[in-house]
Amino acid sequence: MQVNDQLVNQMLRNLPQDQQNQFAAVLRNEVAYEVVCNSQDQTEERDVPTLDADGNEQFYKTGERKGQLKTHKETVVVQQGTNGRVIAYINKDGSVTPLKDENGVMWLRSSRRRTDGEYGFECWCGLDSRIAPNEAGILKADGTQPTKEDLYQMAENLQKSPPKYATINHERDVDGFIIRKVGK
Repeated sequence: MQVNDQLVNQMLRNLPQDQQNQFAAVLRNEVAYEVVCNSQDQTEERDVPTLDADGNEQFYKTGERKGQLKTHKETVVVQQGTNGRVIAYINKDGSVTPLKDENGVMWLRSSRRRTDGEYGFECWCGLDSRIAPNEAGILKADGTQPTKEDLYQMAENLQKSPPKYATINHERDVDGFIIRKVGK
């Protein structure tokens, strides 16, 4: 399908500057993959006060619970997930570009290239794939550099258990993040 250049330029002008730059990069074929955080909302049931029509808390008036606050169960979101939101692009040069959602929120917190060859991401929702399975327990959270022995151990772990992230229909799931090819 051919798209009129004038129409594309008009659509781009109506977007905020950062979104103009992101879409222009896609159109210039500079983006190789989009990164989708596949975390879901975390919910739990809680007892919440029952309110009357005026918004006042209700209390039992009779019986053995007289004077106690009336409550009911309500499901509340305790940790918001991204629910399949695109949070970043991986450019053809290997750099990662974070994206903002429709409310201007940037969900990508951090990213790095892992020793298993995949990209790892940390999202503000709490999902974190920055540490590959062969690096777990070896890389330190405080950011200290791994020793020579640590590097040998990671290489050995990788040989014992190579990564098995299958690409299906131009997508692969890497520890909760979907990495999807852009374009053809």
